[in-house]
Amino acid sequence: IRGRYNKPRKENRIFLFLDINDSTTIAEKIGHEKYFNMLHDFFADITDPIIGNWGHIYQYVGDEVVICWQNTPKNKPRCLRFIQQSVDVFKRKHDYYMKEYGVAPSFKAGIHAGEVTVGYVGIIKKDLVFSGHTLNTTARSRSKCHELIHPYIASIDFIKDFRVPKGFRADEIGEMEFKGRKEKSKVYSLELN
Repeated sequence: IRGRYNKPRKENRIFLFLDINDSTTIAEKIGHEKYFNMLHDFFADITDPIIGNWGHIYQYVGDEVVICWQNTPKNKPRCLRFIQQSVDVFKRKHDYYMKEYGVAPSFKAGIHAGEVTVGYVGIIKKDLVFSGHTLNTTARSRSKCHELIHPYIASIDFIKDFRVPKGFRADEIGEMEFKGRKEKSKVYSLELN
């Protein structure tokens, strides 16, 4: 893999930004040490759905995880199955989280697809880095979840040329402005049936 990305290259990827709802409130309620342990459990619990759906963890940022797939027709349903399976995991583990932490975490997610540049950066500590407006748009989609009161938001670039699988419904919300982009873009809410 290192040889593949020694020189920056362009790829078309699906990105999913997932973060825990009300994380600051939870951390204040249960304390930072307990909150850290809850994060550990949360990320451990979504590992099987990530692996089972061929996702790759790009990075963890606080209470957020960034997951990506190659943008292919097979991987779009895998991305949505990851959400469904993660929701199911937290339903099954609700009692565990309530007993251990006094809260049962839930999450929101933004999904977008498009071209990125990927390659290694750094001298002392090398990291594989994706860059481009695709990541910014994914982050903005995730931030729209709270504003629009929808837990899962997908861009037109993810939805186009794609039949949403059984168990999901995609409803067009409309065109939205995204900070840092000149053009408005259509977004969709994703609902679990």
